[in-house]
Amino acid sequence: PALFAFLTVTIANYFGFVFGPIREFSEQNEMDAISGPATMLIFLLVYLRLRDEGIEDGMTFQGESLDSKGFDRLFVMVAIVISATFMIVEISGL
Repeated sequence: PALFAFLTVTIANYFGFVFGPIREFSEQNEMDAISGPATMLIFLLVYLRLRDEGIEDGMTFQGESLDSKGFDRLFVMVAIVISATFMIVEISGL
C-alpha cells in the first residue's frame, strides 16, 4: 500500500508541474518534488530486493495465488489508472 501511495504522490507532482503550480513555487514545492519520487523509488527498490526472499508469498487476487508477474501488471495498471484520473480532473477543471 505504501508503494501505491507514493506512486500517487509522484504522479500528482508531475501533473502539478505540467498544468502549473496551484501555489507559488517555493522551497517546499522543491522538497515535495524531490522527496515523493525518491521515496517511491526507495520503496520500489526495497520491494524488488525482498522479492527473492518471499515478500510475495501468500499474495492473492480474488482468492487465487498471485505470482510476481501479476504484481508487475497490477502496479502498471494502477499507475495508468491514477494518471488517467489526474488527467481527466486537470482537463475537465473539476
